Amino acid sequence: MAIDEQDPRAGLPSASGMGRIALCPGSWRAAKLCPEQEETEAQKQGTRLHKHMEDGTLPPDEDERAAVEWCRQAELELTLELFPVTEEERGVVREQRLWNAVQTFSGQADVIYMAGETALVLDYKFGRTPAPAAENNLQLAALAVLLADNYPQVREVYAGILQPWVSRQTPQLARFDAEDLEQARQYVNMAVAAALLEDAPLVAGEEQCRWCPCAASCPALVGTMETMTVARMEAWVDIAPERKAELWKLWKACEEGGKLLKKLLMQDLAAGLSIPGLRLGEGKRKFKVSDLNAVYTRLAEEYGVTGDEFSACVSVSMTELDKVFHKRAKAAGETKNANQSKALLRDKLAPFGRWEQDKPSIATEGGAA
Repeated sequence: MAIDEQDPRAGLPSASGMGRIALCPGSWRAAKLCPEQEETEAQKQGTRLHKHMEDGTLPPDEDERAAVEWCRQAELELTLELFPVTEEERGVVREQRLWNAVQTFSGQADVIYMAGETALVLDYKFGRTPAPAAENNLQLAALAVLLADNYPQVREVYAGILQPWVSRQTPQLARFDAEDLEQARQYVNMAVAAALLEDAPLVAGEEQCRWCPCAASCPALVGTMETMTVARMEAWVDIAPERKAELWKLWKACEEGGKLLKKLLMQDLAAGLSIPGLRLGEGKRKFKVSDLNAVYTRLAEEYGVTGDEFSACVSVSMTELDKVFHKRAKAAGETKNANQSKALLRDKLAPFGRWEQDKPSIATEGGAA
């Protein structure tokens, strides 16, 4: 298939969205009708670091450079373990878009290694939210199918995700033999076929709605919100624990949809679109001190404010202080990475500060709050 530079996916589903469309077939068509969203800073960073991985270059930022260097080292260790052959015998392809045998979906693999009948496909994730485990990751399964469809000599595929800001342990790989590849092929092809139907159903849920671009206007999610309203009218003590867990997951999906709705409305109002009953508020004005030393000097000289009184009014951004300290500690040879610097700084500041515990929050089993 000829690749259109404006739309390399040719208006068809892709491997990156396979997990979503398998759970909600209608989300693919719905997403095509949603307004294009502005790229977030996190997305810009991911694009930038993917480019460094492709080009073999390093970013100037220390934390970003460490993430790229870890990815390269992990990638090297995996390839040496799986392919005990010379570099010339081990083929490598980066950022290649592949199409399945029946041309209904595609996927762009970050990197593919091949030797004989064995292949390794890796996907880089530079976000801070854990991706589904390799053995349950439908994007990896789809990429494995695409690889086998395009390279007939491949009979065994290993697939994994490198996510340096989630874990820097040795990445777990999913293994697909010939039988596994055939089963995965049937599954993803059926998921794509269901998504391509004009009346593909919309199915709301925590996992598929979390990153869906049309969650804010999805009728299935609106129905979920109505379910939540009905649940409020029920006697809470009469609801089974299993149902309470379901309601919590539904609420999380609604919450994500609400955040997206707010973002889209802000964009429309900022662009001058008239929406009945809504307007763009001016926002609160805040006074921000830019020179603490000058402020303290003036207040001390004119009003006798003491150092203790002034320091009691000042808070320190630990995030920013971590960055400053890391730069200094690394230059002094005391630490090697940001995590080591963070731990060292807290040890040094222990006599002058205290740990505070946030309020309890609801967490899913095996997940973060």
